[in-house]
Amino acid sequence: MAVNFFIKGAVILTISSGLARFLGFFYRIFISRTLGAEGMGIYQMVLPIYVMALTITSSGIILSLSKLISQEKARGNYVNIYKITRAGFFLVGLSGIAVSIVIYVSAHFLAFYILREHRTYIPILMLIPGIIFSALSSTLKGFFSRGAGY
Repeated sequence: MAVNFFIKGAVILTISSGLARFLGFFYRIFISRTLGAEGMGIYQMVLPIYVMALTITSSGIILSLSKLISQEKARGNYVNIYKITRAGFFLVGLSGIAVSIVIYVSAHFLAFYILREHRTYIPILMLIPGIIFSALSSTLKGFFSRGAGY
């Protein structure tokens, strides 16, 4: 029984990962044709700021929530599962808002003095909402990763 569950999960992960890579391949082609070489350069300059912000806001939350939720599921405490998820959602949302505020306040400094490219100022500001929503989605990944949500 456990082996079948493991194999089924491995197959689903393999297929979904392959599909995500396949779609990402075409997305990169689309975005490079749309933005052009100069736009892709600006995109590549701003991307590390976005990745760093996501790392700060959601690092470890998926694993932590997954562990806590699986413990509560094993005990049969389904009410605690939702409490843990809400607490994680609140903490990650708070950290996402805090990091977004820091980036908003320091966007001019990042664009003009760190990246030394004035055209990155607007893209830095545009990535701020994405930080909050991507961080919140990591909470949902932690919730659904151990089968708590279904």
